[in-house]
Amino acid sequence: MILLDTTFLIDLLKERKNAVDKAVKLADRDKLATTCVNIYELLIGIYSKKNMDQEKKLESIKIKFEEKKV
Repeated sequence: MILLDTTFLIDLLKERKNAVDKAVKLADRDKLATTCVNIYELLIGIYSKKNMDQEKKLESIKIKFEEKKV
């Protein structure tokens, strides 16, 4: 299992090519996951900016990640 941090997840939400390419490579190797803390940080950032486009993107990728509770 590969845990993705908040910065990497933000880059994915912004569809930065290097992050997307890296995520594809990592997903081929192992299951991708994140923590509830990372999800919380993303949500705080999204709601503080009232950026609904980012919220929709987060919802679409959240299904793809298994949340790792720590």
